[in-house]
Amino acid sequence: MLALALALTASAQVTDGVAVTVVVQDKDGNPIPSAQVRHPDEPQKHRVNVEDGSWTGDAVYLSSGEELVFQKSMSVPLEISAPGFENKTITLVVNKKPKKNRIEVVLDALAIDLDEKQPGDDGGPSIGFKHDNPRD
Repeated sequence: MLALALALTASAQVTDGVAVTVVVQDKDGNPIPSAQVRHPDEPQKHRVNVEDGSWTGDAVYLSSGEELVFQKSMSVPLEISAPGFENKTITLVVNKKPKKNRIEVVLDALAIDLDEKQPGDDGGPSIGFKHDNPRD
């Protein structure tokens, strides 16, 4: 009985989708290990491989609980984000050949000048609250 239950569970997890690979890089071609990939209707973000900046999948689970299996000729919108980089949205058209389902995405770094002193920055924590009033 237990073997039948395990077999049914394993077969329920198998998808017949076409695998797609997204490789996230910076402008110099270096992988961004903190990048995440997600479908716009999906609540979960997928972390990329920290070694090569890639994510591979053949299906995603939407907010409704429905499984979206990637099929040939399907257009799949994907959102790519990483801390310190501008977000990017792409649309990938799924091909049957796996080599054509690999896309490299270059994220642009945010223009942040960490050396520039901000007003009220005395070197300490700068968390302001509405009820904070200086004491006499």
